[in-house]
This record gives sequence, C-alpha cells and structure tokens, in this order.
Amino acid sequence: MVKTITLHLDMPDDRMLHISLPPDVPEGPLEVVLVIASDISRQPIPDLVNRWQSYFPPDFDLDSSLQEIRHEWEKEWLEDE
Repeated sequence: MVKTITLHLDMPDDRMLHISLPPDVPEGPLEVVLVIASDISRQPIPDLVNRWQSYFPPDFDLDSSLQEIRHEWEKEWLEDE
C-alpha cells in the first residue's frame, strides 16, 4: 500500500512533529518518507501560459486537436457498446 498524505502546519519552536495517521493505514512495519518544503503557497507560481506553444509548430491549434482526440475516443466507446 502506498498512500500520500499532505499536511500543512506551522512548525513549533521545539521542532517536534506529531502525526496522527488515518485509520486505513495498517498496523505494523511501515516506511514513512518525509519531504520538507517551505510553504509553497507563498512561492511565486511560474508563468506557464503559452509555454507549451514552443514545442509545437506555429500553426498548431490545440483546441481542434483536443476536439479531434475526443471525437476519436467517443467513436471507440460507441464501437465497444
């Protein structure tokens, strides 16, 4: 079983961390991985708008490509029924 739990907390002065795990976490030996990161909600979010465009030809139309993919999927779903 692998379960990811994200906790947001303010670290106390004594730097002691006490964690209560959900009841679906099994008893017995576990491996717990702790990742320490500053509060990411305060970090600036990189500008991702239009960044994808540099990976495609200049005349690439993302909306029409997604519509085409959706149409193909819908056609496959209807064939499976």
